[in-house]
Amino acid sequence: MVAADIFGYACWNTNDTDIGQKIQPVVEAVDVISPMVYPSGYHLGIPNYRNPVQHPYKIVYLSLKRAQERTQVSPLRFRPWLQAFRDYAFGRKFFNEEEMRIQIKASDDFGASGWMFWNPRNIYPKSGYKQ
Repeated sequence: MVAADIFGYACWNTNDTDIGQKIQPVVEAVDVISPMVYPSGYHLGIPNYRNPVQHPYKIVYLSLKRAQERTQVSPLRFRPWLQAFRDYAFGRKFFNEEEMRIQIKASDDFGASGWMFWNPRNIYPKSGYKQ
């Protein structure tokens, strides 16, 4: 199977997000798509959510839902990257076990085929991976 990572804003933006990423052609070329739906990555927010780190469930769920609506593929074709690092855009909030569980729930509620966490320091808690 072949997978590809894309930035979270590619789920929302109909242009190439000025980085050359369009979700429709990517999903046609791979088996699994992994949007990086880190709440901190949405520095401009999304509709109705100007401060994404305060709403990690909504950001993850709505981003995946928007991507699925735009591509018309099964939710099982998505395996998102989730945030396990300190916020860098909205106040430096830590994303620990509770925030991780919230993101897992959003991914599971959407129906994704799993999820992955990323931390640039490669430091992860020993628990917090279940709802």
